[in-house]
Amino acid sequence: MAPSTPSEQAERLADRTAMLRLAWPALCENLLSTLVQFVDTAMVGALGAAATAAVGVNASPMWLMNGLVSAIGVGGTALVARQTGAGDHEGAEATCRQVFQGILVLSALICAAAMVLAQWLPAWMQADPSLHADATAYLRIVAAAFVPHFTGMALGAVMRGAGNTRTPMQVAAGANLLNVVGNFLLIFPTRTLTVFGVSFPMWGAGLGVRGAAISTAVSTALAGLVMVYMICRPSSRVVLRLRKLRLDMPILRRILNVGFPAALERLTLNVGQIFFVGLVSSLGTAQLAAHHLSLNVESLSYMPGFAFGVAATTLIGQSLGAQDPQRAMARGALCIRAGVVVMSGIGVLLFAFAPWLIAMLSPDEEVRAIGTVLIRICAFEQPFMAMSMIGAGALRGAGDTRVPFYVSLAGMWGVRLILAWLLAIRFGLGVNGAWYAMVTDLCVRGVLMYVRFARGKWKTASV
Repeated sequence: MAPSTPSEQAERLADRTAMLRLAWPALCENLLSTLVQFVDTAMVGALGAAATAAVGVNASPMWLMNGLVSAIGVGGTALVARQTGAGDHEGAEATCRQVFQGILVLSALICAAAMVLAQWLPAWMQADPSLHADATAYLRIVAAAFVPHFTGMALGAVMRGAGNTRTPMQVAAGANLLNVVGNFLLIFPTRTLTVFGVSFPMWGAGLGVRGAAISTAVSTALAGLVMVYMICRPSSRVVLRLRKLRLDMPILRRILNVGFPAALERLTLNVGQIFFVGLVSSLGTAQLAAHHLSLNVESLSYMPGFAFGVAATTLIGQSLGAQDPQRAMARGALCIRAGVVVMSGIGVLLFAFAPWLIAMLSPDEEVRAIGTVLIRICAFEQPFMAMSMIGAGALRGAGDTRVPFYVSLAGMWGVRLILAWLLAIRFGLGVNGAWYAMVTDLCVRGVLMYVRFARGKWKTASV
């Protein structure tokens, strides 16, 4: 191989710098969100396994709702990234306006559906009847904030497409800290606290699971409103000009053309997750609680995958917008390599510290014992998860969202659910068997996603 020229070396350095500039705010955003979710779960977990399970029952339906929102967010990111790379700032702002209008309508529909269906979801998820009241109340309270929350999510996706990952990080940081304070005050009753040997009474509302829901709703609603304010400022890279709002069907169709397959991918995964959690729920409250808590620990490993995936989406979209497919390939490969290395290291840490991580979330000894095994099982998925998350991000940046949908469809419904039933129910392995199936699915998806990226057919995808 011939030695690289100074210009090639400078280009690689610039690519690494651009990747890190985009990835580190996304990493910090996800880190803060995950750590706060960790604290949030620990606070609810202190109320016992039943409270944890009541919140956990809603996890998969809420993922499903988030997946529907991704139809607009993913399409907006890909299109704005292309337009930014091509220097078409007016086009990027036009796309932003369509994203804003589309998400307002969609989030209102999702909010209404959640309010109506909340009373039946716990039964559909096969949760113990004793959990139904808390689970229903939790979803209805959180759903009250869906319109501003989902609007903020979609506008954050637009900002990332334009190369601004710092503002979504800052907004998420404020919202997550507010959520922790709200949990502290609303979940627990008035009690006596001791800090550095000084005891004092601390007011608390004592609302339990409902208190956690109120805190989440208030913090996510405020985050969404702040995001609208930030993107309306003239200094924003993409400015949302409310006075110019009007429906533009050609742009909206372009957004949905990219976003709809991504939404189907999320829908496929999240409906599958509902069946998956339903299967776990049938195994008992302790196994469901351990499953939910272990998923929260596992989400720690998603941080670099999410961050490098965001960087890959933006860099590839901008490179293709600038008519440079070879650089798009190099940037995508760089993001995948970095993610695999980092997430493999996280897998080692998860395996080593599993007992301590689960102990932070639950005082229940049975839940801790089950959760330790589950966390160690998921440690082996990490490099494949990196290939799956970052490879999918790279393909989305190119507008190639159909293949990730097909891969997810095959993995969830052809591998995970069938294998989970066989191992957990048929062979009596319980929740451990379900997690063996989950890890197998993620490994298969990782390999397939990487193969699709490496072949490079996405270079000619249209947006």
